[in-house]
Amino acid sequence: MDPAAAAEAAELIAPRIAVPIHWGTYYPQGVRRGRAVALGEAPRRFADAVARTAPGVRVCLLAPGESVDVSDSMVEGIPHPRSG
Repeated sequence: MDPAAAAEAAELIAPRIAVPIHWGTYYPQGVRRGRAVALGEAPRRFADAVARTAPGVRVCLLAPGESVDVSDSMVEGIPHPRSG
């Protein structure tokens, strides 16, 4: 699923928050690991696409090792991922 298709899925599912995972985990056939820097753009493209297609869905981009509390009391404060 590319970022645009994932954003369409977010629009259909309509969660309060979406956290893209597995980006850069699997390399498309023919892409060498040395060129993987471009794969890091996928979560940002997903966030941009969600902003256009499903503006009610908040996207939280996490770096490896970061986490976010998605309990009801924290959903409004999502832009602050934490390492853990």
